[in-house]
Amino acid sequence: MNNKVLILFPMDATTDFLEEVTSYLSANVNSSQFSLVRIEANDEAHEKALKKAAEAGNELVLFLGHGSFSALYGSEKDGYNNEDFITLRKFQVFRKKRVILVSCESRKLLKKAKAAGYSEAVGFGDLPTDPRDIGSARELDVNAYKGLSDELVEKFKNALVEIIKYSLTDFINNALSLSQFCDLIILRTNKRIARYYTSDRVANAPLSNALLRMKEEVLFIKNNS
Repeated sequence: MNNKVLILFPMDATTDFLEEVTSYLSANVNSSQFSLVRIEANDEAHEKALKKAAEAGNELVLFLGHGSFSALYGSEKDGYNNEDFITLRKFQVFRKKRVILVSCESRKLLKKAKAAGYSEAVGFGDLPTDPRDIGSARELDVNAYKGLSDELVEKFKNALVEIIKYSLTDFINNALSLSQFCDLIILRTNKRIARYYTSDRVANAPLSNALLRMKEEVLFIKNNS
């Protein structure tokens, strides 16, 4: 299987840490096997990105950014904020394509969007990487992300990047299936959790819990719609 990947990467200061994923791919994957679309903070850039996704052919589309159960968010910079980048109505850009959505609650979005006709997908549940989202959650529930300090959020972000970049590299270089990619995410997350359990287990418990939740919520979907 030829796993050529088109990466959609909206510009947002809170997702700059995901740059390491694209940098690692550049250093470890043949340049012909992936292309990167950095989406600048303007409407024209978002429209061009949608067009590239729709015209991607057999390429897998990888989204790196923020999202919710109702949409993938676009860029947020200099007063520009596009939270309706790829809504359910626009999800047909992924028709007959394989997709990986590295964004919060993308598993729920993928379930709701099955009628749009994507072929296969991997989505995630909660990914606590943005202090604003964590703060908002705690305003509604004082026990939300209990014990997850700013330091542990940074560790979670580092773990997420390493899990994604190594798994993507294996996926592309070894021509793996999308279900095997999902298995790699689970395997590498398990290894991270085991490491934290054997190294300062109590202090790292909130981080281990966040990773455990990520592992339990990552989802491979084969769409028969």
